[in-house]
Amino acid sequence: MSKSKRNLLIAIIGSLLIVTFGVLRIQELRDHHKINLQLAESCMDKGGTVVFEEKHLFSLSDVSCE
Repeated sequence: MSKSKRNLLIAIIGSLLIVTFGVLRIQELRDHHKINLQLAESCMDKGGTVVFEEKHLFSLSDVSCE
């Protein structure tokens, strides 16, 4: 296998890994958003105050009811 083909193969595999992890993260964010939305709606239905907590930029936010 020539060096250029090997580099191309490494680039393709690396790109596929990045895309795969991106798609999985987006799916995780969507699922988490749906759960947070349901928790917030049930909290508001009970007359509570919804509090969104975010630990850092890349973490998922948490919802609590006060």
